[in-house]
Amino acid sequence: MRYFYASITTRYDGFEWIERGVTRAVNEQHVQEKFDKFDWTHDNGFEEQGPASVEEISKEHYDVLSQYLVVI
Repeated sequence: MRYFYASITTRYDGFEWIERGVTRAVNEQHVQEKFDKFDWTHDNGFEEQGPASVEEISKEHYDVLSQYLVVI
């Protein structure tokens, strides 16, 4: 199993913010699918979310980040 950190940009009404999370997966394509399916919106889906930016990380980094970020 490999460990990944991902960020996704969400836009609504001229505002833009970044959501971040971590996950475990077999490959980067699987991570992309998991993060793109997750609903990062906060207003019943009126926001639009871009594709996730994915980066592989070590297990040690995953252990720390999973205490503070969303785990998908």
